[in-house]
Amino acid sequence: MSELLAASNGAAGESNETKVLRDKAYTLLAEKARVIRDYGQYVFWKNENKLKRYYA
Repeated sequence: MSELLAASNGAAGESNETKVLRDKAYTLLAEKARVIRDYGQYVFWKNENKLKRYYA
């Protein structure tokens, strides 16, 4: 991942394929984390210890 970051930071502009790939991967990961957090809050609403883990 550090090589990917270095390559994306080295070039300017939006046409850099590495930067676009990194940004897409980050966006996908952030969306999946949000979905997991939402479901966790719903599923563990009665279990206070586990519920704390799903609040940001």
